[in-house]
Amino acid sequence: MGTLKVDEIRSTSAHDDANAITLSGNNATLTSNVVFPAGHILQVVTTVDNTEYAIQTGQTPYNYSELNSAITLKKANSKILINFNFGAVSFQDTGNLGYGKVMFKIGSGSYSDVTPIGLNQVVTSGSGLRHHMAVNYMSANYRVDAGATMTVVHTTSSPKDTVHTYAAYLFGEGTSADVFINRSFRDGAPYDFSSISSCTLMEIAT
Repeated sequence: MGTLKVDEIRSTSAHDDANAITLSGNNATLTSNVVFPAGHILQVVTTVDNTEYAIQTGQTPYNYSELNSAITLKKANSKILINFNFGAVSFQDTGNLGYGKVMFKIGSGSYSDVTPIGLNQVVTSGSGLRHHMAVNYMSANYRVDAGATMTVVHTTSSPKDTVHTYAAYLFGEGTSADVFINRSFRDGAPYDFSSISSCTLMEIAT
């Protein structure tokens, strides 16, 4: 039985630099010219952080910047599955709720809300604020915090190699709202918990 040995595989109509597969020894590498079917996972980016925060946000969105995560698109017009998972996040402000939303920027541009987003303007001052996630409030006597997750699918219209950065912003319903991240309100060492939070981005072919 004969053996055919090649260095690369390309279409007969392809340009010289448009090979789809390169071969080296026992390894085969798919190049950027490969077209993946819709739904194929192209890459995954994950950021994890355990910083503990107690911040008075009021009604101004606060960026949990340690979880800001960038992804460089491997293909044009991809979908990005965005998952922010908070081991513990809670608000304290005499009965008012807290809120979270996902924002993104392209390259060095400005941040914008990822859509779709909730319809109601929960904070109506200024230009108004909408949200992806609501967070229960707590008091000094209520010390059990539930984890919270924001999962959003963002359909891009960007070309290949564009950098998208995704960020979590948290804000309160009241003007004196305090947010607690990865810790409890009481934060009594060594008995109260300390958790981690994460951001996972998944690029999906369309």
